[in-house]
Amino acid sequence: MNCREFRKRQVELLDIGPMPADLLRHIEECPQCAREHAESQAVLSALSPTQEISMSSDLKERIMSRATEVDSLQHSRKRVWARPMQFALAAVMVLAVVLGGSWLAGHNAGRQGSASAILSDAAEAAAAVHTVHITARMRTPANDNFDLIMADSEFTPVEIWTQSGDVSKWRIEKPARVAAMDGKSTVMVVQPGVGSPMAWDFPPTSGVAGWLAPLLDVNSLLRYERETASRDGSKVSVEKKQGRILLTIQAAAKGNFSESDYAKNKSVLESDNIRVYAFDAQTRRLEGMEVYIDTGAGRTLVFEITGIEYDTPVTASLFEVQVPKDAVWQKSASEIPGTADNSDMTPKQVAEAFFAAMASEDWDAMRNYAGNLFDNKGLRDRFGGLTIVSIGEPFKSGLYRGWFVPYEVKLKSGEVKKHNLAIRNDNPRHQWHFDGGF
Repeated sequence: MNCREFRKRQVELLDIGPMPADLLRHIEECPQCAREHAESQAVLSALSPTQEISMSSDLKERIMSRATEVDSLQHSRKRVWARPMQFALAAVMVLAVVLGGSWLAGHNAGRQGSASAILSDAAEAAAAVHTVHITARMRTPANDNFDLIMADSEFTPVEIWTQSGDVSKWRIEKPARVAAMDGKSTVMVVQPGVGSPMAWDFPPTSGVAGWLAPLLDVNSLLRYERETASRDGSKVSVEKKQGRILLTIQAAAKGNFSESDYAKNKSVLESDNIRVYAFDAQTRRLEGMEVYIDTGAGRTLVFEITGIEYDTPVTASLFEVQVPKDAVWQKSASEIPGTADNSDMTPKQVAEAFFAAMASEDWDAMRNYAGNLFDNKGLRDRFGGLTIVSIGEPFKSGLYRGWFVPYEVKLKSGEVKKHNLAIRNDNPRHQWHFDGGF
């Protein structure tokens, strides 16, 4: 038996009883299929329906038939999809549990209301999407991190494009920040509002998408949310309304806020949040999403999908960021020859040295903490020569892996800035570097 034959027959994992001998032998001989089987078994073990689901006798055959069609289609297009059968199987099982036996048995009567028909459609929707274009709006600054939300700010438009296939690709864009992953690297360009544009070149799995990352793979979105909710103990509910299946996940804020609640409500994950997904009742495709956070004064809508297009033609250039000619490519201190080792400094000492270099306009010293960020003449002109008013005690908050250091400075223009400098040293060399907050 080869791997492809094994994957076609993985649906037999739904059967009760011992696995067929030929499948068992293949697992013993093939480490890759053994891992996939173990992962599928883990998903099965985590599923615990509250009611017994009465499925029609042709359930397995219908799922197998659809899975075989998808596998053949992928093969004919010479696409190498990442474990398509396993993902489809996981999506089927997760949908069965999330929706619950009573819903499966009692709804969608116009389509005979059979569990097999519903689950077969779910497998089809999960496996057949190739490109997705999402338009949304989010309460976030136009040029700041994709992760950052500000409940009291105006909505900013956000667009997301994804493409599955031989190599997954994606693009996320706000008015003054864009990042794209072409399968080899992630390039990001930011218009800082002062001085020249800034550009970065990251590895493909850089994490720049922040909490929006699950939307980069809508094929696995339902499975991801189900696993996340189970792991975190979130509250999950489902209802069918006006031709849609609404999946609601209510989650508590993640992170450590014992020292300070500064990072609370700065990102969705660091907020007490409610995520509402809307799936088409017939196709099971994602149609919409709303995210609310609880600020203590009530629920505030911070993110909303305004439109989704599936399988629209895209060009390769979409996943290539056009970097302006005057952009300054950003390098960290560890990438610049001659920078000093600051790993033995305390967070407060780092903040003091950072602002001292800015006050004295010692841009060579600044490279030890901010890389070549201040090679940007506009930033030098605006912040060089400032006066340090105060630097407070460092603290930790939320999910941030570094430290926040309170500060107050006065610029040459007379403007006073009072905020928290973000610095971190979670790298192999434990080199401290500026990470935001200024």
